[in-house]
Amino acid sequence: MALDRQSDATVVTKPSIVFGGVNKTMVHASETEDFLVGKKITDADTLRGALAVLEAELVPDDSAFQTPQYTKQLAMGLFYKFYLSAVGMESLTEKVRSAADSLVRPVSRAEQHFQNRESEWPLRQPMPKTSARVQASGEAIYINDMPAMPGEVYAALVTSSVANCKLGNLDFSQAMEMPGAVAYVTAGDIKGENRYSLSPQPAAEIFSSDELLYAGQPVALVIADTQARAYAMANAVQVTYTDLKPPILTIQDAIAEQSFHPIVKEVVKGDPKGALAAAPHRISGEALCGSQYHFHMETQVCRCTSTEDGMDVQSATQSMDKIQAVIAQATGIAAHRVYVSVKRLGGGFGGKGLGSMLPAAACAVAAQNLNRTVRLSMPLDANMEAISKRAPYLIKYEVGFDDEGRLLAVVYNLYEDNGCSVQICLVSGVSVAADNVYYCPCWQYTGQTCKTNTAPTTFTRAPGFVAVHFFMEHIIEHVAKTLNKDPTDIRRINMFENGQTTLAGLTLSDCNITQQWEDLLTSAQVKQRQQEIEIFNKEHRWKKRGLSVVPCRYVAFSCFFRFTVFVAIYHTDGSVVITHGGIEMGQGIDTKVMQVAAATLGVPMEMIHVMSTNSLSSPNSSDSGGSVTSELNCQGVLECCRRLNERINPIRQEMGGAPKWTELINTCHSKGVDLSEKYMEHDPLPVPRPAYNIFGVTCTEVELDVLTGEREITRSDILFDCGESMNPDLDVGQVEGAFVFGLGYWLTEKCVYDKETGRLLTNGTWEYKPPTSKDIPADLRVTLLPNSSNQFSVIRSKAVSEPPLLMSCSAMFALRQAIQSARDDCGHGDDFFPLNGPATVETCHQSCLVDPSNFTL
Repeated sequence: MALDRQSDATVVTKPSIVFGGVNKTMVHASETEDFLVGKKITDADTLRGALAVLEAELVPDDSAFQTPQYTKQLAMGLFYKFYLSAVGMESLTEKVRSAADSLVRPVSRAEQHFQNRESEWPLRQPMPKTSARVQASGEAIYINDMPAMPGEVYAALVTSSVANCKLGNLDFSQAMEMPGAVAYVTAGDIKGENRYSLSPQPAAEIFSSDELLYAGQPVALVIADTQARAYAMANAVQVTYTDLKPPILTIQDAIAEQSFHPIVKEVVKGDPKGALAAAPHRISGEALCGSQYHFHMETQVCRCTSTEDGMDVQSATQSMDKIQAVIAQATGIAAHRVYVSVKRLGGGFGGKGLGSMLPAAACAVAAQNLNRTVRLSMPLDANMEAISKRAPYLIKYEVGFDDEGRLLAVVYNLYEDNGCSVQICLVSGVSVAADNVYYCPCWQYTGQTCKTNTAPTTFTRAPGFVAVHFFMEHIIEHVAKTLNKDPTDIRRINMFENGQTTLAGLTLSDCNITQQWEDLLTSAQVKQRQQEIEIFNKEHRWKKRGLSVVPCRYVAFSCFFRFTVFVAIYHTDGSVVITHGGIEMGQGIDTKVMQVAAATLGVPMEMIHVMSTNSLSSPNSSDSGGSVTSELNCQGVLECCRRLNERINPIRQEMGGAPKWTELINTCHSKGVDLSEKYMEHDPLPVPRPAYNIFGVTCTEVELDVLTGEREITRSDILFDCGESMNPDLDVGQVEGAFVFGLGYWLTEKCVYDKETGRLLTNGTWEYKPPTSKDIPADLRVTLLPNSSNQFSVIRSKAVSEPPLLMSCSAMFALRQAIQSARDDCGHGDDFFPLNGPATVETCHQSCLVDPSNFTL
């Protein structure tokens, strides 16, 4: 656009204004171009007129991914930015000047603070994972890096593209004519049971024999001589459907259709209805949060080989025991003939627990039928469609409180979307944390499971807990808005003190949240930054900032888990080998067990090696999950090493008290000392209850571009209590990773389904957006709480892999504060508005209630 700056910035030539992404063709705003010719762009009437013409020219297509309203308003906002930049900063009023600029992200920076306990090294020594170098260099071996076995073939699942119907015909003729085609397998070829679920869970078929409950449900398996050809075969199979019905895809749909699984949980504390009726203030509302794909770098993969002993299995699984059981069930082979081994996973996050059972069972059925090695490696789109994800949740609540904001009564109805089959149900378990860090004398908690035509949901990092934590914080925000108070103050006056009782009836004795809260408010300079943000928001109309401080209480359950550990010392050179029941999936469990063994036996780390986890040396071990796997396996290694020391120490004393390790071990061997030890770490309780609580506090600050909905997380401060860290480097990494995982859940990752077929449309990175490098806070500061411990654990550490994820909702609540300022500016700031997850760019923009009639110079 050419301007005559000597004549009040008059448009002298016809500009070019073209938009992409509005509809299927490029939108050439020719009428807007014509309107601008000869006009002075410094004249407010020119801006208003151009916007009116442009609005008529923008006709967005309907889209499953964003609303036409947002598309049009975004385009007009971008035009406004362009217009202001053409006018020039010197001609704009101060409040709108920043509208022309995009958000600028500074160079990322980070701080990590933790105590060093050198007296206990190598335990508690900060160090990278022992496998870090081979992983960073690409030398680490995953299942798909394993060389092919002689005669090995490759499999791919054939899945339905329609939900809530019945399977018609399967036509493999075209697929079997393709180059490299080997065979296909259907439900009729299964020699054992056609189910990948284990009792007492409801039956879930490996290959559908009739009903298709969700789009993406497997109906068959095809096998070819290469993986690429197997994928091509799967796409060539012709599938027909009968008895098609509209799919139920959301919790709201399920409630409307009364589509529920028969699981209800109710917990009552005090007299909630009476307290609610007598409360000086009452509020009610709803909030919801969606699903989430695990997005591990390695998709589901399994390799099965029929042998004379039975079947050898390499599976990318968090649950070796379940893989052994489900393969035995599907093939009819006894469990003792199924040997499962796992070296490492390329990410798990809960998705390779129950989620790994279906591909493993299908792969084993094919290997048994063909009597050949079969490898099944799922492509990303099929993995996202066929395999379970995080459960969505919805809450309906009523809350009573006093003039200061103290909670008096909470009536809380939680709905959990379990998909088409209840493979896991969390409405019972999450009640122990539904109150987060807040005391309320009267509660009524009701949990209900919903049945939808989506894949059965499964464990996903901090399953269920992340939702109820968010809902409690949402309630606090609602209370604060109603009283026109700072949410930070409402949070503080409601916090638990030791001796108070939680909703689950647990009396707290390890609560340190108030001290953590005060420490973080001071170290993060919260009050000062809040004042600076208030000034910034008053001075800027189209850029807004927000800050939120969020606490968390996470409950660790160890009583449900058991892990078998084996430690052996070789007499030839004194080297130590360990196998344990946990799965190394990036959390550094192998490194931590080595540190425990080195510290307890008194040998260098270099003399210790951890072998692959397998079903022979670590039988009957639990799933790796719940953030307690490293802790429990370390306790198992500690006990093994303690018992070995009991046998070794008498010989050590006979040799003068300080012999060389190699000589000591060789002497022990010559004297017949058993240099190996096995131990199962398991601490069952008469009544299942949490082992201990983990507390943390996070402060997050954001900046929002009101015109587009874009945002930048400018800073996050995290104070987290992990007790006496076994390895601060690894634990800080887990804190950072969990927090960023949660940022994806709350801000960018959205599952969208076709309303007609039920098919997942966000089945790749083009539409599904996990967090990337620039979604990380520009300034990320992590502090592990100093002078902490854990009296409930032998190792004295606390769980770390999942709890920090809960506090990532602080970014969404900070955005809520920024959006609130934008709503205040347009005269709609009085009412409380819910900001549900994920708070995508579109959601943030639409929540700001942007009106082009407010675009000024």
